[in-house]
Amino acid sequence: MSTTVNQKSREEIEMLKKSWAYDPIWDIEDTEGFEAYRDELIEFRDQKRKEWSERQTARDLKEAAQLNLSLEDYRTFKSFAERGDLHANEAKKMLIYYFGLVTKMDSDNRAEIEMIVDNIIDGAMAKVAGQMIIDESRKNSL
Repeated sequence: MSTTVNQKSREEIEMLKKSWAYDPIWDIEDTEGFEAYRDELIEFRDQKRKEWSERQTARDLKEAAQLNLSLEDYRTFKSFAERGDLHANEAKKMLIYYFGLVTKMDSDNRAEIEMIVDNIIDGAMAKVAGQMIIDESRKNSL
């Protein structure tokens, strides 16, 4: 019994690569029907990831320089900022959901809930910033 390899045209391979590069949420090298092109697809995946990483590093270096931070400190700052945004958005969704259980929700209610969450976050950030200033002042006075 012989098995035949499903040959794909160059156009099909390039369309797969283009599709993956647009939305790389799967392992391109494991795409069904393209098993014969696994090595080529792995090489393509690795090259794209390298390009994306280099572009991101260039953007991060530029933004770090604007903030007068090292790349490592900028990436730490960016990670915390992204996590803060994620948690703020989740808090807004949860409050809207739970308030929606006990009251009629409309656009005014949503806006007020978003303002409440923003105020809580702003207050927490101000408290942290104040504590950082105190800590830095104490460190400098020693």
